[in-house]
Amino acid sequence: GYLFPSGWDLTGSYTYFHDSASAFAEEPVGGNLWATRSHPNVNQEAATAIASGIFNYDVFDLEAGYGYRFNESIAIRPFGGLRWANIDQNLNVRYDGRDFDDAVVDNNLTMNGFGFRLGMDGYWHLGHGWSLFGRGAGSVMYGKFQSRLLETNFSGADTIVNVQDNYNQAVPVLETAMGAAWQYEGFQFAAGYELNNWFNLGNRSMFPD
Repeated sequence: GYLFPSGWDLTGSYTYFHDSASAFAEEPVGGNLWATRSHPNVNQEAATAIASGIFNYDVFDLEAGYGYRFNESIAIRPFGGLRWANIDQNLNVRYDGRDFDDAVVDNNLTMNGFGFRLGMDGYWHLGHGWSLFGRGAGSVMYGKFQSRLLETNFSGADTIVNVQDNYNQAVPVLETAMGAAWQYEGFQFAAGYELNNWFNLGNRSMFPD
């Protein structure tokens, strides 16, 4: 960011987050393993299931803010700006045994969004360049979604489901952060904990019956 002599500042930031996970389930002795992610009209029961998930998060923010200092200890910084986001989610489940023979259920959801963001930073200055900070912000974005559900059996030879859905939807975002910062002349170093909640981002294609 850059701080102008007038007290206004202009800041650009980029946030990247990637996560992945996997799980395995096996039919219990004397029990059943139901393939809840498959189309229930075709195959229902499996001997084993392997699930894997991938999440990619890319967010760009451009914001302008203005700092107000009430006294030597307390300062706030209201800010507002623009936000761009690209978020990709994929859930893959592989079923085998019983009704399945090397079957795959692949569900992908991609969101590209653009919108406005408003918020406020608060600082409690402790002296010697140190301070504690808190942040609250909200965004409203226009999101373009693309969802795809593909299910195959017999190692891809049999296609059971292959559908794609494209739609537009509002995506509200709430975020909070808190931590500690240290400032030396024109540089500031901060570390803390941040929590974001993206609404309407977990929709997925399913066949309930």
